[in-house]
Amino acid sequence: MSGLQSDLASVESEFASHKAELDRLGQERDALRQLIGEASRFLSSIRGDNGHPQTAVNVAPKAGYRAVPAPSQESTPTTNGLPENPTRRQVVMQIIPGFHGNRFKSGDIRHRLVQDYLEGVEPPNFPQAINNLLKRMADKGEIQDLGRDENEFGAPRYYREIEGQDGTLNLGP
Repeated sequence: MSGLQSDLASVESEFASHKAELDRLGQERDALRQLIGEASRFLSSIRGDNGHPQTAVNVAPKAGYRAVPAPSQESTPTTNGLPENPTRRQVVMQIIPGFHGNRFKSGDIRHRLVQDYLEGVEPPNFPQAINNLLKRMADKGEIQDLGRDENEFGAPRYYREIEGQDGTLNLGP
């Protein structure tokens, strides 16, 4: 009987190992699909149906948000005080007031960023990048870390805009 239990434990262990590998491969597949989608959009924006280059067209974002070009290493202030090429943090700081003092989680920020600024395509490793960004912002005192909901197993970390910020955001690097 103990031999069967040992065999069962071995099979369960091997099954768990294969499941973990399958999950990892699924994540890699999803990341590759996203890269292919981004490459397709990029290529279609620089060439027409006949393969010749064409001028890229800027599409206005959804109401309530301003268009944000892809972040670069340099940001040049414009006449309205916002950088010409804002960083991811600066875009997040523009999104946060839209929650009107309500709590939000990194998934909420990611959703708005992807839908309103990234044409619906989430880049690889984006969830972790946004989680890390929000943690750093909370550590710097730019947003309030509310912690996790203790009533929910595996709950995400929640944040809130700090009361008293009157809309004048420090948009420096």
